[in-house]
Amino acid sequence: QKNNDDLAPAVARRALHLIREIDRIRDQIPEPVAMLTAVVNLLSRELQSELCMLMLRNRETTAVELKALHKRNQLSDQLIEQITRQLAEQVVQLDGVAVWPGRDLFPDQAALHSLWLTAVPIIMGETERLGGMLLARVRPFTDDEITLLNIAEDHVDSAIIQGYATYDMQQRLRELEAIYQIDNI
Repeated sequence: QKNNDDLAPAVARRALHLIREIDRIRDQIPEPVAMLTAVVNLLSRELQSELCMLMLRNRETTAVELKALHKRNQLSDQLIEQITRQLAEQVVQLDGVAVWPGRDLFPDQAALHSLWLTAVPIIMGETERLGGMLLARVRPFTDDEITLLNIAEDHVDSAIIQGYATYDMQQRLRELEAIYQIDNI
């Protein structure tokens, strides 16, 4: 991973824009699912991907679940489900960004042969594996775009933790309201 001081000026500008947009989303959209969807839409737009998926590990069951999705082409829901089922756990277990040609991953699915898939594990700190992102498009991602994805991951993990905190507070508030209602009865 490149040091931010070593970035070319154009990449540094794109990185700064991406960081600002992720922070803006975190500040303006507190609801967790809407926030994650906005982040996925942003990444898909900025990296011109055909598909961008955010998968998170369920905090109770540890299963990897699709939480946000943005697609721009004719990929069917069935193909997206297959991609999720086949790659979700693998993406989460990565130690860094991986790029795979679709023909290698899905030799039996001609519709995916033209795609390049880029997997980004989302790791908080050194070891807490929150989930992963998977992006796909018809041309490979450049080294600069991989750098941007690494920078984005450093901010997406914070957005996920913020979403968890918001969800937990909403749950506690509902519990307190239920207790209050029962107490009034």
